[in-house]
Amino acid sequence: IHNLVKLAKLANLPLMDEQTEDLRTYTDFCFLGRYDEEKMKFREKCTRQYAERHLRKIKQYYVWLKEENKKRSRTR
Repeated sequence: IHNLVKLAKLANLPLMDEQTEDLRTYTDFCFLGRYDEEKMKFREKCTRQYAERHLRKIKQYYVWLKEENKKRSRTR
């Protein structure tokens, strides 16, 4: 599955609206890198500031997912 929102729902992760939108955006990143025309549009949009902002948020999601995983491991 390449849809991060769908994966989060399958994992029963509690998502706020902002998180859902972010995950939709990050799912789009995967597809934007595959097609030449879309790739060019994305490159124009993807400034250093844009990339740094999203990289920071992705790192925060990584930490959050690790914490969620730890919580779930303790309850098993």
